[in-house]
Amino acid sequence: MIFKMLIANLIMRKGLTAQSAIEFITTYSTVLLIITVAIAVLFLFISLPASILPTECNFYNSFGCYDAVYGVNYTSSNVPTGTALLVVANFEEPGIINTSSFSAFVGGVESNSGYCAPKVALQGQKVYCIAFFKGQSLTPGKLYSGTFSVYANYCAVAPSVISTAYCPPPNATSYYRYGGVVRTQGVLQTIGGIYAVPINITINNFDFFDWFFLSFIEPGYQVPISFNPKNTSYVLHESPDLGNIRFYYGNQELYDWCQNCNDSMTGNAIFWVNMPQNTFGIFCFFGACPSETQILMYFTPISTTFSGVHSGLAPMLTTPYGKYDNGQLVFNYYSNFLGTSIPSSWVDMLGDNYSINNGLYFNGKGVALLEKLNDYPIDIYNITEASITMQTPGAGGLVFGVNGSAEENYNNCNGPYNNTWINVGLSANDLCYGETFSVIGGDSLAVDAGTATTVDTSVPSSGTYTIGLANGFFNAYYFYNDTLQEKESLPFVLFGYFGIESDSANFKVNWVRSIAMLPGGEQPQITFGPIIKESGT
Repeated sequence: MIFKMLIANLIMRKGLTAQSAIEFITTYSTVLLIITVAIAVLFLFISLPASILPTECNFYNSFGCYDAVYGVNYTSSNVPTGTALLVVANFEEPGIINTSSFSAFVGGVESNSGYCAPKVALQGQKVYCIAFFKGQSLTPGKLYSGTFSVYANYCAVAPSVISTAYCPPPNATSYYRYGGVVRTQGVLQTIGGIYAVPINITINNFDFFDWFFLSFIEPGYQVPISFNPKNTSYVLHESPDLGNIRFYYGNQELYDWCQNCNDSMTGNAIFWVNMPQNTFGIFCFFGACPSETQILMYFTPISTTFSGVHSGLAPMLTTPYGKYDNGQLVFNYYSNFLGTSIPSSWVDMLGDNYSINNGLYFNGKGVALLEKLNDYPIDIYNITEASITMQTPGAGGLVFGVNGSAEENYNNCNGPYNNTWINVGLSANDLCYGETFSVIGGDSLAVDAGTATTVDTSVPSSGTYTIGLANGFFNAYYFYNDTLQEKESLPFVLFGYFGIESDSANFKVNWVRSIAMLPGGEQPQITFGPIIKESGT
């Protein structure tokens, strides 16, 4: 009523017409409504419990803050020694940064020490910074606010060779402070420190041809890093699913993909790490000689997890499917059959006895085959493998050969119509391959006198495992669970396509990948050094 009287009084005093009066009331009513809504939202925000307030973490410049956690710090004997602030950030400047220390002021208390790892980072690379508060305790769910600072030297131009990246250490003339603010809840979560394990990778029979292919032909060489996560040296520094593990070559963060990491993992963990070109040297050009290189396996703070970029995870191990899957960045070819449609590089060749729904499913009701198109990189040093989860044993598996046309009297591997396949879940059968190329009638590639190769190895009737095949100039290699099972000497081998097929087996294909190999199927030797703690408390 008072509001109406005020408006009427204003109208009479100003001598407003009816139309202008309406416009006046409409305008000011809208303004008052906006003010009322704003006050209500502010009141609601103030009234919200701290448990649903968002975490805020911001740098003033050069870094983008990815996450922040204020938790508990423990000794190696699992005794709490205080609290710690973890800040995960992306370095965003085009250049290189060399960090020296990290400090924070949280809840009215200044940190005692702190550091960032890795110490040297390039544009787009994540750094993990921890500040330690000795003797402090926290209240779970309480909102803590504060500031933090990264002290570092910055060089605007990154070196041409990333593995030797170097920026002079902080000094009086080029020393920078990168500040920021943080607001986050206290959690009874272990922050811990950052630890690194040196890993030596040795190829014993390395020769000039290996060096040439790995340096100039292959886009990357995938090394399997396998270890027991129950190792007493590691267990205190691991997150339950090993999502806090990262790999570095010098100052370069490498792309890695864990084949079997999850909370209920048994046996060894297997990480596939993509080694870029020029990471293996050669010191003798004639004959075989060993080549060794070293990478670092980092245990970042336990509260971190897979990034889905440099660190990834097999697609069937997460919900949603493929949440952290970065296989396309690790392997020379990769497909996880995400979604419900055939990937663009595959083609349906036979029938409807399969489905795609975050994985490729064969129902065992008759022959069905999906064949990858011929854009598959034909390379003499590649293993093509598929991860298969068995449901009902039967005939089916991977098919390899040359896609083309050939005359009826040739015993050839020609698409799905006249080839054989690996038995899945039963005793192994024939492995299809093309022996030589020939041109028959108008530029069509065909197989001349191709014969099938028998592979003798047992395959379980249930469970998840990998099967695959690699080709060389004069050999075919059969792999089961990433281990060479059989080597067949052939006049000449060069695979032009691969497919997945089932006649009676009921199984799911989780992923298909192509990884580099060395001649003879040799796998590198992996040795682990002692665990090293980064500087800090």
